[in-house]
Amino acid sequence: MLITDRFVFVHVPKTGGDFIRRICLKHLPTAGFVPHQIAKHGPDTEIPAPYDALPRFALVRNPWDWHVSWYHYLMGAG
Repeated sequence: MLITDRFVFVHVPKTGGDFIRRICLKHLPTAGFVPHQIAKHGPDTEIPAPYDALPRFALVRNPWDWHVSWYHYLMGAG
């Protein structure tokens, strides 16, 4: 999960969230990032109260592609 002073990015596993996170960290001002102890794939219910009303976004993926990707990840093929 990535929390800024303007939005919250909820990272859904195997949907390209690491890419979005890297882009945000590279191109957004670092002063806007909010430090937190929520896990990378934590639920949006754990967003701290001051940031709960901010816009949230996440990426989605074709369910079949997601399951194939997850299977290969678990089998160690990447």
